[in-house]
Amino acid sequence: MLRYGFEDLGLTRIPAMAAAANEAFRATMVSVGLQHVRDFTADPSHFPPGTDLRGVEYDVTREQWKAENQTSHSS
Repeated sequence: MLRYGFEDLGLTRIPAMAAAANEAFRATMVSVGLQHVRDFTADPSHFPPGTDLRGVEYDVTREQWKAENQTSHSS
């Protein structure tokens, strides 16, 4: 998906957001090369009362992805 976004669509940055408590998805984002950008609190008007509103944002830039992609393929 990252290759498609950067090479086929020409994106310069790919962001992803998740619930802070979703450790599995956070680990997946890190495993594909995304880096933690920030913690945030989601807009409560979009969720039912009592919802945990803590969120996290991760991203990777085209330059970061290229550098990692070249490193992993040069071995």
